[in-house]
Amino acid sequence: MLQPLGESMDQIKITLETLYDILRNEKKREDLQKLEETFYLDFISYLREKRSLLQQKKGTEELFAAGEREKLEYELRSIQRIMKELYEKREKKIIEIAKSGKWEFTEFSPERKMQEPGHFYSDIRKIKARVGWKPRVSLEDGLEKTIEYYRQNQTHYW
Repeated sequence: MLQPLGESMDQIKITLETLYDILRNEKKREDLQKLEETFYLDFISYLREKRSLLQQKKGTEELFAAGEREKLEYELRSIQRIMKELYEKREKKIIEIAKSGKWEFTEFSPERKMQEPGHFYSDIRKIKARVGWKPRVSLEDGLEKTIEYYRQNQTHYW
């Protein structure tokens, strides 16, 4: 969807409107809608670009800068709300795939916090480009198989 970080804004294909469309489509479907492989990386690039524009506007005293800042701040709040709702919709669908799940927030233990690498985004573009690799199993099928494996072997895990 987007070009790698550092590309110009005119090459960005994610907009507030496309995010609304993705959320609208997710609400209409019972199954997980297929997103572009690079959707999350593209989204991060889009978000960084918006935040960068906001920072640029904060340091300027131009005549219309205040209005532009307010518009960018509103867009950033809207983007955050859309992504939160999209995440929650998709999460519920994944739990439904598990057929018997629930969502519960639990803080990491101090030991786990030390191990947690922070935000991590997988990107398979490099291996695809270098060796032509591509996944043989879709995300949805992989989740179903993983959940089924843990169900069958749960005595070994919990």
